[in-house]
Amino acid sequence: MKIIWRRDKDNPSFNKPSVYFTLGQINSGKSTLLEHIGINHLEKGATVLDLFASVDGENLAWLRSDFVKNKEILLLKGENVDVESKVLSLDVKTVENISLKDFERYDFIISAHPLFLNREHEYYSIGKLIDLLYKRLKWNKLVCMIAREASSLWYSRVKYSDSQTDMKNAALTMFKEMRHLGVSLALDSLRLQGIDIELRTHTDYLFVKSQGIDGLPDNLTFLYSFYDPSWIRSMKSWEFALVCRKGALGIGHFPYHDWHKVEREDIVNKVGLRIEYGKELEKPKDMGTFKTIGDKEHLEIMSLYASGLGFNKIHEQLNRSTKSLSDHIHKHNNAVSRSGFCAICRRAEGEYSQKVVKRGIVNND
Repeated sequence: MKIIWRRDKDNPSFNKPSVYFTLGQINSGKSTLLEHIGINHLEKGATVLDLFASVDGENLAWLRSDFVKNKEILLLKGENVDVESKVLSLDVKTVENISLKDFERYDFIISAHPLFLNREHEYYSIGKLIDLLYKRLKWNKLVCMIAREASSLWYSRVKYSDSQTDMKNAALTMFKEMRHLGVSLALDSLRLQGIDIELRTHTDYLFVKSQGIDGLPDNLTFLYSFYDPSWIRSMKSWEFALVCRKGALGIGHFPYHDWHKVEREDIVNKVGLRIEYGKELEKPKDMGTFKTIGDKEHLEIMSLYASGLGFNKIHEQLNRSTKSLSDHIHKHNNAVSRSGFCAICRRAEGEYSQKVVKRGIVNND
């Protein structure tokens, strides 16, 4: 990245937690700039945590770059999705199986939409992963979190917020606290006003890309006295204007890499991934007088019963009637005895899918 300073000087170091924001129209090169910011962090020894991208999985393009060679790679997938690489040696985990140590162990942690059954599952997993980051009270390795279209980052908080106000507060807390947790944030947006001003004020480096006919937002029109308006309207995809929180202003360019995903490209096949989708898990349904038992709770019942707990103890933990618990145990065992597997456990990838479960005992037949 080359920068010519017009006022003061404030070079990004990429080895300490900072907030980077790119603003520009569609096809202005925002995503490639975010990837370049990630590359700079990677070269300083950081982990690249790429969490949000378009639904066609553009951030999977990392897997065909030279930067993944001899690196530890982890893909975040949703439940009931099988992922296998035909080319690379990599690990695949659901968010429930990720620990704080993984942020130190891996060089890349990538969450892409094709690795989930739907957007809801993706947002839930990413929200839970961000919650895990809040527990990162000590760290040795910087994490660079990339979120293409910053509003997606706020949507992922909905799962953990009761209202829009709570969601905004959670996002603001994230902006304030992430630097204390060893996390740099690299975000982009089509519109600066799409992100609350309280959040924007925490940006350390604002990269302005081509603005097209829309022009600069009101609070940035002062840049027209430093830069040619026609250049701001139509700059090349590898160019940018830089506004720093400390007041420095500059123009620059970065090497525009050719491994970024292009339109209509089947990136999943191009990077050698095989993805198989199972059936979506059934959730508890409110029937008015009672609530059905969902797939995940079914697995929990099997596990608790196999561990030696009786119906009364399980009732105390799950607040389910002993009759409902008994019915699910019998339903499970009858299915295994009759068909060789329990359909619920198989759908939810349970460890007892082919095993008869008795209290404190698991039989293989």
